[in-house]
Amino acid sequence: MNRHGSAARGCGGGPRRARPWLPGNLMAYLRWPVALRHVACRILPQVVPASFCEAGGAGVVSLPLVADDLRVALVLDEPHRYTYISQATARHWGVAPEALLDLALANLRRCSCDVEWKRIGRPPRTTYLCETFDGYDASRILILDAFRPVLGGVPGEVVLGIPHRDCLVAVSDQDPDLVAELQRTVAADFAQARYPVSPRLFRFRDGRLLLAEVDQ
Repeated sequence: MNRHGSAARGCGGGPRRARPWLPGNLMAYLRWPVALRHVACRILPQVVPASFCEAGGAGVVSLPLVADDLRVALVLDEPHRYTYISQATARHWGVAPEALLDLALANLRRCSCDVEWKRIGRPPRTTYLCETFDGYDASRILILDAFRPVLGGVPGEVVLGIPHRDCLVAVSDQDPDLVAELQRTVAADFAQARYPVSPRLFRFRDGRLLLAEVDQ
């Protein structure tokens, strides 16, 4: 299983406050093997390029996210690092990847309750930036509904970028120049990142993450 370092402690043992962990389905939890119960509260999602799963991440549990561009891998969070969960481990636990993803998303919501967004610029040219550097900022694109108090007032549709693991950035689509500027910034950050995710921009529509077409 592959390990990645984290600039700060992750959700499992990190500095942010998190709600106490409780299983969403107690009966299902009691059917899990003891080995899974012991680590259930530390399973988290990690958005990765599809190329990662085709190369060094072969054998890692992952699910498709956006066309052929991105996948969601599952990791076991530890202080200052995380370990990718292998398909062999998931089979040993006897739990489907989709069920593990549901668990991972619930854990990410739990440890994102006090995440603060930076606001740069004035409306409608405001840029919203999520950078906690806990290793899961890009993955928070999966739980955007948890940030309605921040992004709910953005005019038009929200356009999102996740150039690397430690960045989630959003702007309104009402200003084409701002969107084009964001596209250039995301592409540049992606090219220089230690843990790159995507040089593309995205929209969240009808419960699905879609690629955003940008005029440059």
